[in-house]
Amino acid sequence: MEKTVVSEGVGLGMGHYVGAQFRGGCVLFGPKPPSHAFKMNKKLKVFAVTCRFYVHISNYFYSFWCFEDLELPTHQTKKIVNYVKQMENTKKVLLVDGGQIRQNLKLATQNLHYVDVLPSIGFHSRFGSVSRSILYEFCVLSRNF
Repeated sequence: MEKTVVSEGVGLGMGHYVGAQFRGGCVLFGPKPPSHAFKMNKKLKVFAVTCRFYVHISNYFYSFWCFEDLELPTHQTKKIVNYVKQMENTKKVLLVDGGQIRQNLKLATQNLHYVDVLPSIGFHSRFGSVSRSILYEFCVLSRNF
């Protein structure tokens, strides 16, 4: 066999050939798992998520309530628990408040795992909150949403 490179001065002396063309060398263009992803325009993605959101609203007709204000008189958790009990057969509730989340609302819901509070700014973000809101059985919106 003829040498591919000179023995000295190259760093490949004593037969250290690890190229793909040599026995025991590297694997070149090995198998790759197939990708099932497909490209979609951003506007089309937003449209698809929005359509799914409106289908969810139409399927669960009584799943949205709208209030003038989500202001609570106190920060007690039992007030929120009583409100959730009034909503029949709900397991997860999303509260969307306009602007910043009020301190009483935040304190009252912080230790309830089935109630989440979002500001309206977070709800209007591209994909996250609109698609996340489909996971909730009940959504309560404030008027200044």
